Amino acid sequence: AVSSFAIAQSQDFTPEDTEAMRASAEKHVNQVDEVVGLDAEQRTKVMAAYMHVERELVAVNHRFDRSGFTEDERSREMNAQWIAMEKMLDFRLKETLTGTQYAKWAEVSK
Repeated sequence: AVSSFAIAQSQDFTPEDTEAMRASAEKHVNQVDEVVGLDAEQRTKVMAAYMHVERELVAVNHRFDRSGFTEDERSREMNAQWIAMEKMLDFRLKETLTGTQYAKWAEVSK
């Protein structure tokens, strides 16, 4: 997951946070909170994880826009990027939530 972000950054591009990104991340945090009941510290960490995903998406799209990929190539590459981002997000959630919370979230988010 970090590799695509690093690649995008190495092309002199650093995504800037927007209200839309924050709103999307907040929506996801609220979904997690509704399922597992986050405390304040967890909420902050989960928000950071989802903001990382938002930044990653902007960086990947920026890189793709400059890549000259065909639609098919872009689709295949984006699928790989989604898998990497989901793994990173899962790792961060597993790191932040208690075992019981993580199991509950994993069951609901399948």
